[in-house]
Amino acid sequence: MKKKTARKRGQQATKKKKSQTTGTRKKVSQKPKIRKTAKKKTVKKKIAKKKTTKKKTARNKTAARTNAPRTKTTLKKSTKKKATGKKSAKRKSSARVKTTAVMKKGRRGSKASKLGRAKVTGNEKLFLLFKDDYHARQIFDFLRVQTVRELEHLTAEEIVERLSAPIRHTVTRIRCKLAIVNRHLQDDREFAIQFQQRDGKS
Repeated sequence: MKKKTARKRGQQATKKKKSQTTGTRKKVSQKPKIRKTAKKKTVKKKIAKKKTTKKKTARNKTAARTNAPRTKTTLKKSTKKKATGKKSAKRKSSARVKTTAVMKKGRRGSKASKLGRAKVTGNEKLFLLFKDDYHARQIFDFLRVQTVRELEHLTAEEIVERLSAPIRHTVTRIRCKLAIVNRHLQDDREFAIQFQQRDGKS
């Protein structure tokens, strides 16, 4: 009996030891787990703080940019824009003034140059148009002109020169002939003397 009781007591003691060792093991294993979770939480908090600080710094930078005074480059750009705007406005105003001046000139010229529609074609014969004017027809024969278009190519000065050329030539021939016979027209004695001198030298 004594042996049995001793065995039971030994078994109970071993069981108690085992239970104590398992409890201590569980406690040891649980403690680091708690520490790990706490570390993770602190790391998460730090990351969140970093994110908030980054957001705050970005906001501060944008606010500083918006609220910062204009630098030289921005001032130069604004001045350049203003100058280009002024130049474009001046060009537009000058172009408008030029167009208005041209319009006014065109209106004045149109009022002055309004001749009306032509009543005769360019191929109209001159002897039919001037059938009542005999001298005009003689001039046209002398100029060898037959249509209105051919007559329009000549100026009034050209017609006078071409018509007066033969008259001038005939008058000079008359003066020379009188000088040969020692005669002259009225107030034309000097011409006769000069002509005789030339004729004598020749």
